[in-house]
Amino acid sequence: GLTIGYLAQKVDHRPEDTVKQFVLTGFREEEAEHKHYLADMIIAPLGLDPDKPMNALSGGQLRRAALARALLV
Repeated sequence: GLTIGYLAQKVDHRPEDTVKQFVLTGFREEEAEHKHYLADMIIAPLGLDPDKPMNALSGGQLRRAALARALLV
């Protein structure tokens, strides 16, 4: 029951994506729908706005968004 996530040093993202879209990237559509609630539960405590575009984030916020994506796996 152990899952290992990976947090890359450099955060590769599409600038036009929102934080929530970025966090849900890589999931199939039916999985993404199921994970929307979980994504919100992870994003909020990290102090991120799920509707903010990725290109408007600071370096630290980018790392927190990447952490949120790794935690959702």
